[in-house]
Order: sequence, then C-alpha cells, then structure tokens
Amino acid sequence: MVDGLPFVTYDNVNVFLTGFNAALSWKYAGVRGSYTQAQNLTASLPLADVAPLQVEGALRSRSYWGLQAHLKALASAVQNRFDPELGEDRTPGWYRVDAGLSYDLRNASVLLEVTNVTDARYYHHLSFFRDPFAAGVHVYEPGRVVRLGLRFDY
Repeated sequence: MVDGLPFVTYDNVNVFLTGFNAALSWKYAGVRGSYTQAQNLTASLPLADVAPLQVEGALRSRSYWGLQAHLKALASAVQNRFDPELGEDRTPGWYRVDAGLSYDLRNASVLLEVTNVTDARYYHHLSFFRDPFAAGVHVYEPGRVVRLGLRFDY
C-alpha cells in the first residue's frame, strides 16, 4: 500500500515463445487455427498471458439468384495456464456457431447474420480486470446477436 492505495510493480521477465498460425481456404470452405506455447524463463513457469489453442471453420454455399448462406464455428481450448497470485483461474473451453445469409443486388448487398446461434455463455482467456483494478470478474461475451446490414457499392 502506498498512500492507502494498492500499488503493484512488475519486473521484466525473459520469455520463450513458439507457436503457429495456419489457414486453408477453398471456394466454399475454410479453416484457421492458432496456438502459442510460452514459458517464463525467469520464474521457470508457463506464461499465463497467452491465449489457448483456437480453431475456426467456415462453410459457404454457392450463390443462388444472388443469395448465399454461410455457417461458421469457432472453438477455444481450455486454458490451464494462469497466475493464481493475481487471482486468476483456468479458463474453460468454449465453442460458438454463427450463421448468415447475404443477398447481392446490382450495386448493393443485404446481410442477415446471427452470431452465437446457440446462445453459448463464454469468455475469453484473461477477460477480466487484472491489477491494478483487480475486479476478478470475468467479462462474458454477448449472447445471441442478430444483425441486419446493408452495403452500397459506389
């Protein structure tokens, strides 16, 4: 405590990072993935500030009379790397499904999309206030969201 307020300082640490980002895309499908392994060499501990394995897959239909559908699934693995000294805990794995339709006109497009179709309740790794705020409350992502969009080409 300094002047009655919590005060935290951090030292630099040596870290070793290795990982991958990969993506494959075809006309009607695609997949992406990313993962980072990180080790805090100073403390000989896994580094907690790294997102877990994440994978995304997408399917797109052929266009019929200007109408095209898409379906996307996103997943994040369990994250067991965390810093208990900061009040953190493991982040559970989660998945989300999105779906949408688009309609192309001559100089415009209309998009109807539903994000998080299954209304999954999830949060991203370390998505809460860390010190100096230390709320320790996970910030959940929005539930099901319906969006209607209009795009003009000019």
